[in-house]
Amino acid sequence: APTAKHEAIKFSHYASGCTGRMTKADFQDSATVPDFLRPLSLERDYENDLEKNCRLSVTSNFSLDLVRATARCLCQALTLIRRTHQVSKSFYMFSDANRMDPMHLVEPGIVIGYRYMGQGMLSTSVIGFDSLRFGRVLSVDTFSRSWDVLVLREEGSEVAVAERQETVKADQLAGVEDKSARRPSGNLKPAPDSMAAFERTTSFLTTGNYILICRWCHQYWTLLQGNSQSSVRVPDFVQQIAEETVVLLGADLVLHALNGDLKKLEKKESTQLDSQVFELFADEGILESNAENEPLTNPFPTGRMKNIIDPIVWNGVQNQVRPYVIRAWKEKQETERKLNEKRKRSGSMSFYPGFHGMVEQSPFRGYP
Repeated sequence: APTAKHEAIKFSHYASGCTGRMTKADFQDSATVPDFLRPLSLERDYENDLEKNCRLSVTSNFSLDLVRATARCLCQALTLIRRTHQVSKSFYMFSDANRMDPMHLVEPGIVIGYRYMGQGMLSTSVIGFDSLRFGRVLSVDTFSRSWDVLVLREEGSEVAVAERQETVKADQLAGVEDKSARRPSGNLKPAPDSMAAFERTTSFLTTGNYILICRWCHQYWTLLQGNSQSSVRVPDFVQQIAEETVVLLGADLVLHALNGDLKKLEKKESTQLDSQVFELFADEGILESNAENEPLTNPFPTGRMKNIIDPIVWNGVQNQVRPYVIRAWKEKQETERKLNEKRKRSGSMSFYPGFHGMVEQSPFRGYP
């Protein structure tokens, strides 16, 4: 039987046969920094230490070719994950042939697809999947054969809708969610923000991996953008990777929330994850539609993925990431409020420099 050494030699010969000899010109290309890579030396306000290190590691055509080859492998892996993801087979559509009494199939918490009242009794095959309205069931009324639902998506639109409730009759039902298929593709973790944190990550797929891929897509597009004032078209393979990743990330974030995984995260990790989702998907129009929020005094940062993915994908993911984005926005507002209060206090203390650092003692300190 061949030993491990023989196997290694065989694979080494195979690999060497698939590659050509490096010429002097090839070596020069790998050792020099071309002009179009010089934008990679520019600092970015949004990047962390890990992203900065990855950016600075691309220094030549050779290293950029390695990145592109890795991206093509990544594209295939993402396609495989999407095709085998449980969410791809988690919704059951009714047809006229298998129509049954749906009351025992629907329970609070699951998602249903239904015809709105103006569609009457048209079959699902006639109106199409995109023409259905979707909502999460809040309560069941068996007497009137209806459900109160929270509307998640309007028919024929992927735009995030304002939260509202409506009543759905049993004869409007077109499909139900398979609750047993609520299994995310990976664990719920934020992306590492430093090389030390990256080295401590597990080998299991996590939401943090998807976030890192989204950041890479934006970084690659920023490289092509360079110093150009006009928008540069996103390469097809980058857009494909970005959209596949966004779909998987959005689905996993929803499933983790439904499964209660968010409650298991530590406060620091939860806040970090919210902030990273905000960085990628913040949308000023969506957030301003939430009456609980007030506009930020600073310029509002648009999510990094908005210029990378198709508007249909962008609008479709907004409903999925909205809770994370809103929590991060409120956290930013609270941080800004505290900073403003601190500035006011420090400003008022500047009028009394002699009292700086003094602590007032209460005459009632010894009493309850």
